[in-house]
Formats: sequence, C-alpha cells, structure tokens
Amino acid sequence: MHKFNYFFIGICCLIAGNPCLAQKISADSSIILSTVTIMSTKLTDNATGLNVHSFDSLSLLLASSKTLSDLLVSQTPVCIKTYGLGSLATISLRGTSSNHTGVFWNGLSISPPNNGMTDIGLIPVYFFENIQVQYGGASSVFGGGNIGGSIHINNSNTFRNDKKISMGIGAGSFHDYSGFTKILLSNDKWISSTAVYYHQAKNDFPFHNNSITGNPEERQQNSDNLFYGFLQQISHAIKRGNYLTANIWWQTADRRIPSAMTLQSGNADEKDNSLRSSLTWRKDFTSGSITSKIAWFNDYLHYVDINDFYSIDSKVISNSWILETEAKKQLTERIRINGGVDIRFMTCKADSYNENVKQNQIGCYTSLSYLIPLINWQSSVHIHQGWTEGYDEPFTPSVGIEGPLFKMVSGKINISRNFRAPTFNERYWQPGGNLDLHPEVSWNEEATVLFKPVSQNMTSRYFIYFDVFNSMISNWIIWLPVDESYMIWQPRNIQKVWSRGLEFNGEFEKKIFNATILLKAGYTYTRSTNEESIDGSYQKQLIYVPEHIGLAGLTICIKKITFSYTHHYTGQRFVSSDNSQSLPPYNIGYFSFSRDFSLLKEKFSFQLNVDNVWNSNYQAIQDYPMPGIAFKFSLLYNVF
Repeated sequence: MHKFNYFFIGICCLIAGNPCLAQKISADSSIILSTVTIMSTKLTDNATGLNVHSFDSLSLLLASSKTLSDLLVSQTPVCIKTYGLGSLATISLRGTSSNHTGVFWNGLSISPPNNGMTDIGLIPVYFFENIQVQYGGASSVFGGGNIGGSIHINNSNTFRNDKKISMGIGAGSFHDYSGFTKILLSNDKWISSTAVYYHQAKNDFPFHNNSITGNPEERQQNSDNLFYGFLQQISHAIKRGNYLTANIWWQTADRRIPSAMTLQSGNADEKDNSLRSSLTWRKDFTSGSITSKIAWFNDYLHYVDINDFYSIDSKVISNSWILETEAKKQLTERIRINGGVDIRFMTCKADSYNENVKQNQIGCYTSLSYLIPLINWQSSVHIHQGWTEGYDEPFTPSVGIEGPLFKMVSGKINISRNFRAPTFNERYWQPGGNLDLHPEVSWNEEATVLFKPVSQNMTSRYFIYFDVFNSMISNWIIWLPVDESYMIWQPRNIQKVWSRGLEFNGEFEKKIFNATILLKAGYTYTRSTNEESIDGSYQKQLIYVPEHIGLAGLTICIKKITFSYTHHYTGQRFVSSDNSQSLPPYNIGYFSFSRDFSLLKEKFSFQLNVDNVWNSNYQAIQDYPMPGIAFKFSLLYNVF
C-alpha cells in the first residue's frame, strides 16, 4: 500500500474523532437544537457543483398511492425501464445503466449486493417526507456505483409538540386497491412515526398484440401482485445536542411475472422480502457534529417458473452490515471540513452460485469547503479512497464550485472520478460468472447556468437552468453470449462508453387573486455510445437509452382545489446494439385532481389520478405492453 494511503486514512481518522468538536454549547444553542430536523444532510453538505432535484410537498401528496417509479416518470425527464404494471422498474440517469444509480435511505445505500440495483417499483412514496434526485457522479461522497447519479429517500421529522394522523384508501382501474396509514406523535424529546402501506392489483389491462398478424386485442395475463409493509421511526433527544434515531422498514411483495407478447402466457412468480434497519446517533456542537450509524439490510428473492420446457426455482438471500461515522466542523465563517469512514460487510446465498459468497468494503473520505471572498463562490474538494475485497479500488476525487455570475445568473461546475465494482451476479452466477472482471471507472464533468432572481416577491417566482454533462466510462461491463447457441452469457469488460448531453429545467409560479399557477418544463438530450469496436456497436447509441426526453406541466391551486397535468415524452430507443431495430417514441399524459373538504368537523381530501390520459399504445421494454388510460380514486383523512 502506498504511503499516501496510510496518510489518507490517518487524516480521515483524525477528522472523524477530532477533539475540538467536543466543546460545550450554550443554553440558547440547546433550545435551537431541540427543533432540528432528523435526516441525513450528507447530500446537501456535499453537492457543490451538482444538480439536485427535490420534490415539493404537493407532488408527494398527489402521489401518495403511487410508487417511486411512478413519481419519477410523471414528474422528471428521466428514463424509467419497466416491464409493465407491478413488474421490475429501474432508472437510467444520463445514459448509464440501472446499477450506475444508487438508491439511499436516510443516507444509507439499499442496493442489494447480488445485482447492485434497486427495484424502485417496490418503494411507496407515502413512506417518505423528502425525496431527491442527484444527477452526476458522486463516488467521492457516496462510494462506488454512483456513476450516473443517485436517488435519496428520507424520513424527516422535527422535535416539537405535534400530532398527525393520516389514512387513505384507493381504488382504480384493473382491480387496483390500496390502503395506507401514517401516525406521527412528537414533542421536544421524542418522535414516533409509523407508516403502513397495502396494495394489490390484477393489472389485467387490455392491449393490442402487434407481434401477431392482425394486431388482436388481448388482456394481460399472470400479472397480479400483492404488496404491503410498514416503516417505523423512533427518535429521542437525549440531552445537550445528543440524538438517537432507530428506523425499521419491512415490506413484502408477491408478483406474478407476465410473459412477453411473443410467448404464451406463463405462470412465473416472484416473491420479494426486504428488512432494513438502522440505528443513528448524532452529537451536535456549536460549530459541527458527529454522526454514527449502524445498519442491517436483508433482501430475499424467490423466483419460480415451471412449464413444459424448463423448470426454474431460484432463491437469493443477501445481507449487508453497514457501519458509518461522519464528522463536520465549521473551522471559520468560510471554511468547513467533513470526513468519515464507512464499512460494509456483504454476504449472499444463491442457488445459482457454487458457494455462499461474501465481500468486505471500506471507504474513507474527506472534504474541504471554502467560500471564496469577494465573488462569494462556494468551492469544495472531496477525496475518497476505498478498498473492496478482491479489487484495487481507484482513488476517486471530485471538485465542485458554484456561485453568482451576474445579477440574476449563477453557475456551477463539477468534475469527479467514479467507479463501480462488479456485482456478485457478474462474478459468481453459474453458468457465466466471470471472476476476472475489472471495476468500471469514469471521469464525469458537468457545468450549469442558472437563471434565478436573488430575491423573489410573494406573488411570483421562477428559475431556469441549463446543464451540459460529459462522462467517459472505461471497462463497461456487458453480458455477451459465449457461443452461437446463445444459451450461456458471460459478463465482460468490453465497452468504453461515452455519455454526454444537456439538461434543461424551469419553473414559473404566479399568484393571481385566489389562485396559484405553476408552470414547469424539462428536457434531457443524451448521447451514450460505445467507443470501442465490437459486433457493429461502435459509436452506436446504447440500447434503451433515448436521446430525447421531455416534460411539461401545469398546476393550478384555487383555495382547496388543485388541478395538475404533466405531459411526458420519451424518444426513440434502440433495442439492438447495432441500432438496426428500435421502439417508436411515445407521449404520456398524467392528470391529478384534489379537493379538500370537511365532514362532521373532520378534514378529508378526495383525489383523482388519471395515467396515460391519451390512451397511448406503447412499450417501455420490447414485447412487454404497457396499460392504456387508467383511473385511480383516493380518499384521505387527516387529523392535526
């Protein structure tokens, strides 16, 4: 190990346990700290130069009965890959693959080690008070796998005398039924938040089978699902800035897996169980804090597909133990230093592995933030060194800077190095696993121009930003057939992928008499190509990465009534590596209506959601139909 690595570890350890943080706070500070928000601030503290989209409370409210994939596809210009209602759904950010986007719960990665990606179709929006999408590479802060970006779902509550009870029921097209309840009780010492969610659907929507001559209308078969779970948070303000938070999130799903349109309907079934738990201690000081976390995540998957031609009965059980410590110190008015250590122990037992496998990881990071005088630009430097068992993990630094350019114009720049280690499936899956794989490594650059008034009045606000991004990813892992029979596939470090493009987002809000009008628009252009010659894919667009994604929305709030419409456009997607075959573009409209009312002095809210307003016939994945127009009615009851 290089001398630099020993020096780096020493610096991180000194920061994590810096004795200068252990200073007494005043009584006034104690009063202020009693109302702090209990949530991870790792993203907001380390996002200099990066673009982060936060969903507002209205968007989360209107999506109460939906999943994270539904929220993202209806509110952001991003690419969601889904096999249909109730099926696997993953996200692709900036032309990268699904396992290049991390998903973090209260700052902890929940992506399982066997495949490195999270099914966002199994995450209910209702469980979380804060949801953010971070674009661009962030391995220097969050560790490996975050080449395209990351999604952050947080539980955010405050210590104050409060009581909130909300519950709701929903019913919709294709025998879709849901129920949800959340109870929040808090005072200046304790917080208890309990959320329960239940959902079932047959998903038996009609579609036209264009793989058969005559394009006959059929009804989706073997696609029903059952999903339920709960999330519990308990927080305690111990004394003098000490806080202890325990979280447990359990959920289970039983999903029938529909066949492709080109095949006869099968009877495949998948059961997913997840248990995620964490314990967090935080100590706040007048100019800094120390946070320590311990977490245990267990994921269980059981897939069964038995027919006349083959028999599959596969189980995967993975466990992750996570230990993290982070310290923050405001050295001066302009200088802040952060540092931390994260350790992960991962194990996996799978029928498709020859043996039970395990892997240990450790990462150390530190960052220095400096507010540049005179020009008031915020700058930051992050350095991260990790060690993954079996691999020489690269050094991953990043540099970010942002600040005002003119009166109403500001700018951002971020440069980062990122990596992703091969998953257990890529290494150990039999047949096909490859123990000789190298980690993927990338350099990411982005620059943003933001138009936003420094001060905005009470009747109107707006912002517009343009972002250009570029990344070159080496050792990109791709599964290829071993021989001409196409019976066995193996992952290889074949491709070198160049992803570049631009993003546009804007919002305009205006209050007119008793109405508030919100206009929003977004557009993403992504060119993601293979830059090494293999099988005719040289300089061709990667499959299922659309070059163009657009979004436009209008929301009108008049007293207790809210109307919202969002239009989402997804461009052409190639389904062959040589770009000879493709899926056509499609347009989807999303409409929401909400009406608050009182009955017997109790507060209620009625909601109507209409998905695919224009009844578009489209496929997100080739040969897997998507539903036409769908309605869902919800009734919410709130006690404050």
